[in-house]
Amino acid sequence: MRTLLVVDDESEIRRGIIQGFNWQEKPYKIIGEAANGQQVIDFIQVSVPDIILLDIVMPIMNGIDLTSYLTQHYPQISVVILSNYSDFSYVKQALLNGAKNYLLKATLNESELFNTLDTLPIQEALENQPQRSTEEQLKDRFFSNHAINKNDIHDSLFQYPYQTLLLTDLLFYEEDFVLKNKLTLTDLFPYSNIYWLTLQNYVIIIIDSKLTTNAIHEVFVPYLQTIGFHDFFGYLRPFFDESAQAPSLTFIDDSPLNQRFYLNDQQIVTDEIIITIQRLPIFSYETFHSFLNSLEEEAALHYCFSYLTLLDKQLFDEHEMKDFFSDLFYQLFQHIEKFYSAYSLVNINKVTTLSIINNSLTHKKLIENVQTQFTHFEQLFYSFKSNHHEQLKQELIKFIKENASKKITLRDAADFFHFNYTYFSSFFSQHFDLNFTDFLTRIRIEKAKTLLTEHKQNISEISAAVGFSDISYFSRVFKKETGYSPSTYRRKGVHID
Repeated sequence: MRTLLVVDDESEIRRGIIQGFNWQEKPYKIIGEAANGQQVIDFIQVSVPDIILLDIVMPIMNGIDLTSYLTQHYPQISVVILSNYSDFSYVKQALLNGAKNYLLKATLNESELFNTLDTLPIQEALENQPQRSTEEQLKDRFFSNHAINKNDIHDSLFQYPYQTLLLTDLLFYEEDFVLKNKLTLTDLFPYSNIYWLTLQNYVIIIIDSKLTTNAIHEVFVPYLQTIGFHDFFGYLRPFFDESAQAPSLTFIDDSPLNQRFYLNDQQIVTDEIIITIQRLPIFSYETFHSFLNSLEEEAALHYCFSYLTLLDKQLFDEHEMKDFFSDLFYQLFQHIEKFYSAYSLVNINKVTTLSIINNSLTHKKLIENVQTQFTHFEQLFYSFKSNHHEQLKQELIKFIKENASKKITLRDAADFFHFNYTYFSSFFSQHFDLNFTDFLTRIRIEKAKTLLTEHKQNISEISAAVGFSDISYFSRVFKKETGYSPSTYRRKGVHID
């Protein structure tokens, strides 16, 4: 049984979640509720839940700050965000801060809630961290808040004339990789000392060697290609600068490593990197929304694909691009939840899509990932519409049958189903073998045939009952459709098709 805490500053929302769903038959137990982040912190000092359903906009401490706090201090807790449509920028930040998923309050139902909870990983509490190694203690010495001069070092830590620093992202750091490649680097650079340090989200490799930094660069790049480690990305520089100063912690923030997004396939970069960033070209949301509102999703995605080709040849700001595409996909999610909610739960993972976008390491990879996601949406919409069109067709036939006695038009039907008239007209012609007027006439005549054989109304009353105000016109149409006049058809006493 997994425990759960409900957090929202509106008591009605909390009550709705606690009392409005069938928790008794599910493997979840609600152990409390809270109205703000500070109450949550106070609560978990006494009892730590497995899952927190968390509102974003709250007083005292909001959901974004609380998610960050929980990720740092209670990483075993799975956070699921509760949001409104207008909260997307906050949702995105909460996901980046460690939230596992999010749910929209406006469309929240029991099936979606428990499906989301069932997919959450079961996490264990972290064990106590091991004591720092000798190499990590070296980190304290050489990466302090002040620079260290090479001439001030009097011990034998550095035995050789040259020291090179290689900085890479922690993403590429795994225990087995370190153990294997620490030995390999020693083979690559004989008569060298290799120090591997971890700092924040980075791995720092210090090579104390007889080789200069340029010589190490010439050996290391082919080595990466030989072992097939194509995703590796690192920043190479002399450990001491021209003034014999070792770097302080600030060197990481100023390094070209933070420009990795714009460097695409390069694996080792230096201080000579020059990058020119452009602003994103204009995207017409009006055109995009016009297609979506008309349920012309294929045209909307075609417009997105066309826009994507504009971004392929130049470099654009990483955060601007990721925010733009995240927002674009979020709007596609909203569209699916509005028009295709019955089909969406098993076919799409919102968090996965947004994570793919935000975790794209390079400009090139982001374009590829966005293109893949657009293609995925094309397939989804094709699947959704196949089911949706059949359902809409049946509902339309039902509407026409129920209103056949009235004076109705295709525009009346479009208005009833809240569709654009042009789209609805196209839909009708694609899914019916008759135009709307002829189809309505067929429905009316079928109804008239039933009334003529099963009821004792006179022909004038039947004519009016099926939507004809003129009995003479009804008789002409009936004979054209059946080959019999209404009175002859009645005398036969059976349906004649």
